[in-house]
Amino acid sequence: MVIINTCSFIKPAREEAHGVFAEVQRKAAPGTAVVVAGCYSQMVGERIKRLLPCVGAVLGTAYYGRIADAVKAIRAGERPVWVNEAGPDIDVRRGPVRLTAPHLAYLKIADGCSHKCTFCVIQRLRGPYRSRPPADIIAEAKALKDASARELVLLAQDTSAYGTDGAGGSLAELIGELDDVGVPWVRVMYLHPARVDERLLDAFGAAERVLPYFDVPLQHASPKILKSMGRPAWKPEEALDRLAVIRERVPGAVLRTTFLVGFPGETWADFETLANFVAEARFEHMGAFEYSPEEGTPAVTLPNRVPAEAVAERYHKLMTLQQGIAEDRAQRLVGSSIDVIIDKIPPSGPAIARARFQAPETDGVTYLTGFSKNIKPGDIIKVKITGHDVYDIVAEPVGKPDA
Repeated sequence: MVIINTCSFIKPAREEAHGVFAEVQRKAAPGTAVVVAGCYSQMVGERIKRLLPCVGAVLGTAYYGRIADAVKAIRAGERPVWVNEAGPDIDVRRGPVRLTAPHLAYLKIADGCSHKCTFCVIQRLRGPYRSRPPADIIAEAKALKDASARELVLLAQDTSAYGTDGAGGSLAELIGELDDVGVPWVRVMYLHPARVDERLLDAFGAAERVLPYFDVPLQHASPKILKSMGRPAWKPEEALDRLAVIRERVPGAVLRTTFLVGFPGETWADFETLANFVAEARFEHMGAFEYSPEEGTPAVTLPNRVPAEAVAERYHKLMTLQQGIAEDRAQRLVGSSIDVIIDKIPPSGPAIARARFQAPETDGVTYLTGFSKNIKPGDIIKVKITGHDVYDIVAEPVGKPDA
């Protein structure tokens, strides 16, 4: 069987799915049960069969738990299409199959979204926000710890909204409970800027194992564009003040954000407001996306679409600006000592590790030279930074390595 799990958040994700469809169409042996699941299935449903004639079943986002049933249906000569609105429950099985190394695990705490961002299809694809019960999350965290997890990465479309749907608890309370589980590193992703309040900051500050890593997608800095996006329409100085509070209240806080350039109606003045904001905020990590018109979103109908070449130009200008900030920060780190977690030890060359300020698959890595042959993936050791390139750093263990 072949199971294709898809994303449909932006156009490049759909293009990636099409590439996989073509590969499966070429390589799948006769009789292979092909199941397409996930957000793209939820978006286009039956049409996937025209894109991929060998497909046997199409499953939307509420049907991950029925993949085995889908394969049985295919074996019986059926071609089911199970796509409808996401249900009230989150289909997360205790003890999921892990595609990561044993020391790293992703922990889903909620699904769906109830925000009204005008550019986003998530609510249509995943349904309204639904929190998992706190007891289930803690039980899974303990099971992952028992299975050798040394870093947990908390995920949801908006982790900071945890519990606001009436499921009980809050992210601040959950942070305290997860801190007590004892996994050495706990990292929280995808915080909505409007929900990073004093209570949440206190929880981060009090935790011993929850990393002071703040992934807060701001999307833009122009109040006009933010309002059009359906986001909090803060003035740049208001946003800067909020970022300053995070850095003041939580020692060692690391800020990551993402921005969307080329949104309909974005003028050059709006983009300059964004660029000036990035230059002043000096985020430790920043990503950017070019606006992609998504079918069914309010933004598709907005006037004053920005030409594609202008969108690309603004994207490259913003990323070049951030590159200079990242290089300056990396240079300032040279000579300092930090903790890293070992991710991979290749047969030759440097080991690959990550610092507390480097989220997996997102922020670059730490290349470790002169390391002990006794270290293994999942070890957390102290190193001294000796060099860098734009986004990665180079380090060596503190102290004399073992033979």
